[in-house]
Amino acid sequence: MELYEKGIITKKDTDGLSLGWDDADDQIELIHRTAMREGFGNLVAEGMYSMAKIIGKKQLISFFKKEGVALREELDPQDVILGKGYVIEKSIILSMYNRNVPKDYNSLFPYTIHTTEIRMANNSFEFRHVPDAVKAHPDSNYNAWVMPSLVNLPMKTALEKLAIHTSKIKIHGSGLVVEQQPKAFEKMKGETECVIHGRPYR
Repeated sequence: MELYEKGIITKKDTDGLSLGWDDADDQIELIHRTAMREGFGNLVAEGMYSMAKIIGKKQLISFFKKEGVALREELDPQDVILGKGYVIEKSIILSMYNRNVPKDYNSLFPYTIHTTEIRMANNSFEFRHVPDAVKAHPDSNYNAWVMPSLVNLPMKTALEKLAIHTSKIKIHGSGLVVEQQPKAFEKMKGETECVIHGRPYR
């Protein structure tokens, strides 16, 4: 919605959906299209890597410039959105986060992605390599992560997403994922058992 409100994406990008903060009906329709991976909803389901293509390099570089970050022109938009090829001071990251992210998202921390753990402490971010965090905190449940949305993904893709966080994965069926436990976006800790149910491709 923020991208739409700022004019970074338009109805031309969203297949005609109006995604302002007050456009509840179209927001619900986008959720449906995302779950079914239809049109613009398919790009949303693919995450920020695909969204970077829509936003474009010019818009991304302009956004970072306003935040006081100079990026090299040769960077691809996908690299920019994924944080590859440049470094940002922690104070700038915190400032960007406070200005652009609702406080409700603070509950996601600590957050682990790949081999990096991100924590919020004393109004600041702390970054640690996961093995170091595990060594400092022997409790295997210490590392927190967020359950990804797996419904309508191919079973192989779903497994790859889960394997980053846990080895306790139970599979029922094949093809596309139609159900998952725990639910998408629930906060997990350590080696949580996950169950995915699939159905054959039509």
